[in-house]
Amino acid sequence: MNKTYFGSKASSDDPEAREFVEVIDELLEAAGGFSLADYFPSVSWLDWSIARCKQAHCKMDAFLDKVLNEQRPGEVPDFVEMTKARVTALNRPNLLLGGSETSSTVIEWAMAELLHNPEWMEKLQQEIESVVGRDRMVEESDLAKLEFVNAVIKETFRLHPPLSLMIPHTSPEPRLVAGFEIPAKATVLINAYAIGRDSQAWPNDPDKFKPGRFVGSNINVYGHDFELLPFGSGKRGCPGLPLGLERPVGALKLDPWV
Repeated sequence: MNKTYFGSKASSDDPEAREFVEVIDELLEAAGGFSLADYFPSVSWLDWSIARCKQAHCKMDAFLDKVLNEQRPGEVPDFVEMTKARVTALNRPNLLLGGSETSSTVIEWAMAELLHNPEWMEKLQQEIESVVGRDRMVEESDLAKLEFVNAVIKETFRLHPPLSLMIPHTSPEPRLVAGFEIPAKATVLINAYAIGRDSQAWPNDPDKFKPGRFVGSNINVYGHDFELLPFGSGKRGCPGLPLGLERPVGALKLDPWV
């Protein structure tokens, strides 16, 4: 992720890399904690978690400003060069959180499920060795050939979506959807966790990890099939979808357990 965002590589022992991880962890802890204002907006001025979130965002901005200022003129343009021109529009903390925490969550759940299901892990190992081998990294051209690996990722997204409740949306005007009335300015949340375990959409053991259900299936994660929506759908779907699919596949290839 460091290479993608900043055009440089850093090991886990690098002070800047450790600082980045600490800032991300602090942001996630602040954003994921209990907020009194979520339930009682009128007392938001008493909610210390709001101040904590603002403080974490300030730390993230300070860290990113330091990284941006370290870019030397004359270097090959990278993602940082684009960020300098569009820093406000890109909303940097959200971009970094969305590209790091969600992907790592999927990778951890995929490994946990594979460790509990050694028969699926063996099948995944066989496919990776057959298509990629042991002497090189997974390349983008390999992704379409790794049918079972992609099935494992899809099944992980189904059982353990990184965002159980999708990013909130607001209806600008009254709508009638499937017989339900949605008032104007109502906040709408999509329960991806419940959809992924719905027995009507997934009649074959919906609570069990069975990646084989996706082998030969046309169901994808691009928002075309509403029974699987890890990245949302439509023009407001997750812009990081390609990276969100590529990172877990690469991580499974590199993990020593696999």
